[in-house]
Amino acid sequence: METRIPTDILRKTDDGVTCFEIESLRFPITDVTQYVLFDAEEIKQRQSVFRDILTHPELLEKYDALRQKVDDLSEFYRKSGDDRDNESIVYSIIKIQLFTDIIDYVSEVLYPLCEDKTIKSQSMIDLTLACVKISREKTYGNVKSWLCNIDSNLKGIKSITIGANLDAQLNVSEIGVASFNTSPYVGGGVVNTLFRDETPDDKYVCMISLGVSETKKLLGRSIVSINHELFNAMNTVFKSSLKKIRADIINMYKKDIVALSGLKDDLTYIIKTAQYMLYIKEKGGCLTFPTVGEEQNITGLYNPNLLIKAEMTEIVSNDVKMDENNRIFVITGPNSGGKTVYLDSIGLAQLFFQLGLPVPAVSAEMKPLKTIASLYVRNVTVNNGRLADEVGRLKECLDHISRDSLLLLDETFSSTSAFEGVFLAESLIKYLSDIGCYAVYVTHFHELSQRLTELNREEKYNIHMLTADNENGKRTYKIVPYHGFDSEKSLAREIVIENGLGFLFD
Repeated sequence: METRIPTDILRKTDDGVTCFEIESLRFPITDVTQYVLFDAEEIKQRQSVFRDILTHPELLEKYDALRQKVDDLSEFYRKSGDDRDNESIVYSIIKIQLFTDIIDYVSEVLYPLCEDKTIKSQSMIDLTLACVKISREKTYGNVKSWLCNIDSNLKGIKSITIGANLDAQLNVSEIGVASFNTSPYVGGGVVNTLFRDETPDDKYVCMISLGVSETKKLLGRSIVSINHELFNAMNTVFKSSLKKIRADIINMYKKDIVALSGLKDDLTYIIKTAQYMLYIKEKGGCLTFPTVGEEQNITGLYNPNLLIKAEMTEIVSNDVKMDENNRIFVITGPNSGGKTVYLDSIGLAQLFFQLGLPVPAVSAEMKPLKTIASLYVRNVTVNNGRLADEVGRLKECLDHISRDSLLLLDETFSSTSAFEGVFLAESLIKYLSDIGCYAVYVTHFHELSQRLTELNREEKYNIHMLTADNENGKRTYKIVPYHGFDSEKSLAREIVIENGLGFLFD
């Protein structure tokens, strides 16, 4: 039987999209790289899933209930071959109801929400309609009815009737299970069984019992081992019959069960990311679904990680403009002025967008990129030192960089001297400019600004220099165009005072 259930709710990334060290951006949800998209239409479809939830937050609870049911079904299917004894097989048959529970839940709870347009996402509508179609099939109704009465059908079994076919010489030629019975059999003897007036309604009566004690009296001690073999054979027949029942039901819907089980990761991703988005809204953060365009034009961008800090009462936002003529940006300025926070916010916005999520901004037009890469300073203990580690990571990153890439660099080459660092940084920026990728480079190398000013005089380079602004020695956390050395005044005195060493200036 062909599967009717969609094999995924959310399309996964293809090999054309690369994420490099995006964990540096401190996105609180792990294992999301498989959900990063490049295709514009797929991004729009993904957005519709989260737009439904942000518009109707009550959907989150319903999707979470579905996820839990799918999780239970997935666990059941994974263990469905664990046949320790007959009882475990019976209970595994009972658990096939996990499949019918999902079909009924989607049909009865989610389908009405599709009809009233609460759910507009096409992928969720496709899943719902597939489940509704199954629920309306006559075969499904019969299976569901049998499973609903499974207590009397299987759990209440007290005996089975074994049927034996005889050949012309009255020798047994074939044996099989004739019926499952809800009462144990009782021995009545040949005369009582054949000639009594009536048979009790609640008992199954046999003429000759083949129990151990009875056969021992009839045939002597030597028959006991044969008797045990017979019982073992009968148990095997019974166990095989139970397994056949389970296999027949599972095989009837196997592809649909497998497809539903496979939705576990998609639903988990939806729940976790939607919870995070709703948390941002609850904390007062603004969210917007970007339109898909040919440039990066974001207004009112902020870093959502700042919302987690209880002391943050007001978050400063900035704008981002990247297009054909604005691709390489270098940000200098004083410590703790907001440079890295701004860098993070750009990376998170691009990641959110290509995950199909709203971005933390007032408005946005964004372009899908094939590579999202971040290279941040990190502590290392390798013998070669921090610079060697950094260069190795940079080489690996640059192997994946193309024109349709975003590269975020934080203090790259800061582990060497300022003289060497400026030379290496300039060489890297020229290389990235030749590639034509989008890049944002945060650095403390103030001398780099003068070098890049001279470099921009060459017609082939168009490097934009920004700085973390301050007014009268106070941070504004605004990222503004670089206006010469005056815009780079240090905030070191302010930082020293804030951290308890103000007495040095008394």
